[in-house]
Parts: sequence; C-alpha cells; structure tokens
Amino acid sequence: MTKINLGAGEDIIEGYLSLDRHNYNGKIDIICDLDKNKLPFKDNSIDEILTKHTLEHLRDPDLIIAECHRSLKVGGLLHIIVPHYSLPQANVFCHRNYWSIACKNLFDGTYFEFGKWSKVDWDINFANRDGLKQKILKPLIKKWPSVYEEHFASIFPVAEIQFKLIK
Repeated sequence: MTKINLGAGEDIIEGYLSLDRHNYNGKIDIICDLDKNKLPFKDNSIDEILTKHTLEHLRDPDLIIAECHRSLKVGGLLHIIVPHYSLPQANVFCHRNYWSIACKNLFDGTYFEFGKWSKVDWDINFANRDGLKQKILKPLIKKWPSVYEEHFASIFPVAEIQFKLIK
C-alpha cells in the first residue's frame, strides 16, 4: 500500500512516504516543488495521499488536486486538511488561497480540473477539539454549513476544515 504525505515538512508519519520541496533534517523521501512540478507518480499508482496545511501555500492548488486525482488508484483517498478562512491565523502573507466549507462543491465533478470523485466528505475542527464549541457548534455547522459561513464564521471561527475525497 503506497501512502504519500504531501508537503510533509517536519511532520514525518510512519507508513507514509514524505514529499516536500526541502529535505527537512534529511527525512524527506521525495523532493518535489509543488508550485513548479507535477507529482512524480504514475497514473493510478497511489492508495492514499494526505496533504496537511500545504495547499493554502500553493499558487495553483487546483493543479495539485488534479495531480492527486491522476495519481490515485480507483478507490484511493485524498485527505486534505487546510485552515478555514475564518481563523485569524489563516490570514498570513504566506497563504496564497483561502478555504471554506463551500469548497466541497468543487469536488462534485462540475469543475473538470479537480476530477470526478466518487465520494466527498468534509469535517471541521475548532482549535480546542475538546471544548464546548467543538461539542455544541460542530453538529450545527455540519447541518447548516452555508448559514454558518454566511452569518457566524466571524464570530465563531473554525480552525481547520478537512476534505476526504475518494476517487
């Protein structure tokens, strides 16, 4: 089973090949600048790709998502974790794009660049995953995501959003 930690940085995860543009502490398995290169994998060859707090730094995250789709086997998982736009720390100069729950609509096959995913799931987390916001607000946000983003995101910012896409 081939699993890739895309944009790993110093977050080395057992069982995953680490890919990044720099060889942090000599622990990166594959050196690849995601802003300049396609993924160095054959079509339909990867079982799982995790990208954690990486896509918001890229000029064209759509190109890498399309590359992930190309590289994944049928039934393969792309797990995306990005900061939600409402988090104040998400608004820093090194972030080139911003993510919302509404981005889930990009993966339904309407936008050709992203590929057609057989299953799209999403989740959110507050900074304190054991706190009251996580326990009380998360179920409400999951039920009414557009109401949350239109009216309450600035009051109750979410730390991160996760997408799990199955090819």
